[in-house]
This record gives sequence, C-alpha cells and structure tokens, in this order.
Amino acid sequence: GAGAAQALPEPGGYMVGDTFTEPSKAACEKDGNSWSGVNQFSCLGPYADGTWKLRIDSISQCPGAKQLPGTVSQSDYAVKGC
Repeated sequence: GAGAAQALPEPGGYMVGDTFTEPSKAACEKDGNSWSGVNQFSCLGPYADGTWKLRIDSISQCPGAKQLPGTVSQSDYAVKGC
C-alpha cells in the first residue's frame, strides 16, 4: 500500500526514469549510492507527506555527458563516480 517500505530492486531490475518512494532525503541518497548499477540519480522532494522520490537517471555505464538535462528542479542532484 501507499507508504509501505519498498524492497531493494534487483540489479538490472530498474530502468532510467524509474522512481522509488523513500522515507527521507538521507535514505534516498543512501540507496542511490548503494544500489548496484546506478551511476546517476536524483532525490526529488520533499513531498507533502515528507517522503522523497529516488529517480534513476543513468545506469550500467559511465555516461559521456549528463543525461536528462534541465529536468532537476526541486531537488539536490547526486552523481556517482564509476
């Protein structure tokens, strides 16, 4: 149901553009930095209920250029090294 904790997606079980509800900004950053295969992600929020959204921006390989330019408006943006 809404607000329920989400299971960790399997490596390769997510695609660019997928979003996952997170209970806090810290949880979003932790998951974005720890999930295998995620190179770039955004933490969007906070929303009215206090949750954040983790958005997958780049997976699998090091991008040559930033992907999804100009789409991050209300968030902190994090980029992982390869």
